[in-house]
Amino acid sequence: MGNMESITILRQGAAAWNAWRGPSNYVKVDLSGANLDRMQLAGINMEGVNLRGARLAGADLSGASFKDADLTEAVLANAILSNANLSGVHMNYTDFRNAIVTGAKMDGADFREARLGGVSFAGTVLSGANLNGALLSHASFEGADLRHVELRRAVMIGANFRDADLRDAILVGAKLESADFTRARFEGANLADVSLEKACLDEAVLSGADLRKTVLTKASFKKTLLTGALLEERHFPECCLAGAILDEAILDGATLSQSDLTGVRLNGASLRDADVSGACFDGADLSGADFTGALLVAANLHGARVEKARFDNAALVAADLHKSAGWESATLRDASLAGALRCPRGFREIARGKGAVLGAPITVLHYGSGIWNAWRRESGLEKLNLKGEDLSWASLINADFHHVDLSDCNLSSVNLHGANLSNASLCRANLSEAKLAGACLDGAELRDANLTGADLRGLDFQRVVLHGAVFAGASLTRCSFKGVDVSGVNFSGADLTEADMTGAVVTSAVFTGAVLKGALLANVDFSAMNLRMADFSGADLSGANLRDADLGGATLSGARLTDANLDNARIKGANLENVNLPVRYRLSAWFKKKQ
Repeated sequence: MGNMESITILRQGAAAWNAWRGPSNYVKVDLSGANLDRMQLAGINMEGVNLRGARLAGADLSGASFKDADLTEAVLANAILSNANLSGVHMNYTDFRNAIVTGAKMDGADFREARLGGVSFAGTVLSGANLNGALLSHASFEGADLRHVELRRAVMIGANFRDADLRDAILVGAKLESADFTRARFEGANLADVSLEKACLDEAVLSGADLRKTVLTKASFKKTLLTGALLEERHFPECCLAGAILDEAILDGATLSQSDLTGVRLNGASLRDADVSGACFDGADLSGADFTGALLVAANLHGARVEKARFDNAALVAADLHKSAGWESATLRDASLAGALRCPRGFREIARGKGAVLGAPITVLHYGSGIWNAWRRESGLEKLNLKGEDLSWASLINADFHHVDLSDCNLSSVNLHGANLSNASLCRANLSEAKLAGACLDGAELRDANLTGADLRGLDFQRVVLHGAVFAGASLTRCSFKGVDVSGVNFSGADLTEADMTGAVVTSAVFTGAVLKGALLANVDFSAMNLRMADFSGADLSGANLRDADLGGATLSGARLTDANLDNARIKGANLENVNLPVRYRLSAWFKKKQ
């Protein structure tokens, strides 16, 4: 504990204390563990004093000098340290929360593992300070001098570094999520393993910065200077780099898909094998940039300049090239330009001359239904021909195929859930085991299509041409065939539970072994048809014509047969439990027995 003589003098005020210590600090003082909370000690000389574990919470220490003092584990929460000199001070594990340090000098101070949350270091000098492992969430370093500072593993979530000087700082492993680095300087800083998720680095200077091991999710780099920055293999999900300067930057293999690169400058930058699909390069300067092997699928190059840029082996599929310029001097060998939109005048001739591959619409489909749908909207092409194509490799969830000719296509096992197939032609298409639940088939033609084992639950076939289609073993529960002509359609083994076939035309259709539990089959003409082993449990067959039909082994338990015609129907082996056969059928059977 601090000795009583020292405490007694302290209570007399800073002037008495400073006089007692002398101009050369010849009196060595030990105030370790002393309780100095809320004391008025403005201008006091504490240079070299041992204050380990001391309490100075809420104390007025403005203008005080703590040069080379030891404040390890001390409590300075809410203390006033404006214009104080803390150069070289040891403050390991010190509680500095909400202290006021405006104008304080802290160069070379040791803040390792200190608690500094909410502290404002605005305008302070912290050059060379050690803040490794410090807790600095929501602290303010606005305009602070942080050159050569060490911030390894420091936690600075939501901290304010606007206009701060972080040149040559070491931030390895620091957590800087949602921090504000607007106009901050980072030249020579070490940012390895730093998390900058949702951080703002607008107009910051990061020239030559190595960001190869930095987390940049949703970070903002508007007008940021990133000249020569190292960004290979970096992932920039949902980042904004609008107006950023990336001249000579290395972005090989980087992922910038869907990023905002409006007005970005990439003169001489390298983006070999980078993924910038869906990115916006509106008004960007890409002169001399290297996009060899890069993915620019559905990228927006509206108004971009591409003089001397390299796009060899790049994928510009469905890219928007409206008002882009400079293609005459760009390289395009083996570049894929299938579905390129709003190309400048003469572009296609230039591209062919440079060895580009213009390709067919199916190439767009290789990049997923989302790209395909967007391309269809932008292209304005209403009718497309994909006849005979093998699409069995594709995932076509929610794909837009309205008015597309898909006849003779191989779509076996393809997922078409939610797809728009309105007015599409699927004649003779192979859709075996395909998943079509939720798809729109309005006006589609499925003549002679193979839908064996397909999942078509809940679909509406009322405006679909189905003649000759095969639904063997397909799932058609709750589907609507109301009034539909299903002549020649093969439903053998299909599950038509609760399907609505009221008034459907079923001439020559096959229902052998089909499951029609609870189906609506009123007034359907099944005369002379083979319905062996079919399951009509609970089905509504009111008014149905079953004359001469073969119902051998069929299940009719609980079926409604009011006014149904069963004349000469063969029901040997059928399950008629809880079935009220029409009077007409019962009388006919009775007369036959009498004869």
